[in-house]
Amino acid sequence: MSERVVELEEVKLPRPSSPSNEVVLHGDMSSFLIYSTYYASDDRTAKSVLVACAGISLSRFGYPNDEGLTEHRLYRSGLGNLNGFGEVKDSEFLKEYETMSKGSHERIWSGRGLSATKQAHQSKRHFIVSFKENVFEVICQELKIIGIFPDHSAALSEAGQKINLD
Repeated sequence: MSERVVELEEVKLPRPSSPSNEVVLHGDMSSFLIYSTYYASDDRTAKSVLVACAGISLSRFGYPNDEGLTEHRLYRSGLGNLNGFGEVKDSEFLKEYETMSKGSHERIWSGRGLSATKQAHQSKRHFIVSFKENVFEVICQELKIIGIFPDHSAALSEAGQKINLD
């Protein structure tokens, strides 16, 4: 089956034409995305959403922006119709990660005279969201909304506390 992007309902929608104010924070074992949205409050005031990428393995953030989005390999597979966060089913990016991880695992453990047991990748998923100036793709177990904050400073403060605890 070929790759396809399906919309997620469990994560609030980012504001469609937000300025380029998304922030990605990476720690050793944790990662967070902060973005602005009008869709998190009844009064439609801008809020900052803090999302944890639980069980992160790999991510990429940047080009294409909205003008170049048609060049993304997933554009015709559902990304072009996406309104918020999506999950990539039958993901080539996830398969690439699994191949690298399996090869590394076999090389490391077999080289130590131990059996290379199969790692469990079944719980990993490929998530994607396009903003006005960036696309964020991540391979992780799940996305969790940590909170909705009045601004990026408050969201960054919370992320900073959590990234040091993980």
